[in-house]
Amino acid sequence: MLRTILLGCIAWLLAFSAWANAPRNFPENSQRATFKSFDGSRMVLGSRTFPVSPALQVRNQQNLIVVSGVLQDAGKLDVQVQFDSQGAVWRVWVLTPEERQQH
Repeated sequence: MLRTILLGCIAWLLAFSAWANAPRNFPENSQRATFKSFDGSRMVLGSRTFPVSPALQVRNQQNLIVVSGVLQDAGKLDVQVQFDSQGAVWRVWVLTPEERQQH
C-alpha cells in the first residue's frame, strides 16, 4: 500500500516537472517586442506607444497570469505581445532567458 502511494507520488512529480519545463507555444499572430513602460492605459514597446485593451492579460516567466500593475515599475523587458482587433495590446508574455535566446 505504502509502496503504491510512493510510486504514484513519484509518477505525479515526474509528470508535473515535465509539464512545468515544457516550452511555451505563442500564438502565430503574436510578436516579439521590448517592453519599456506602462502607465495603465498605454504601453511603450520599442519606440512605439500602443493603447492597452481593457481585457489585458499579462503572464510572467512562469506562465502565471499576474496583475498588469507589475509592469509599471518593471523596466526594460523582452516580451511576446498579441494585439486585439483594434490594435490595442491584449496579451503579454514576459520571456524567460531561454525564450529570449531563441530569436
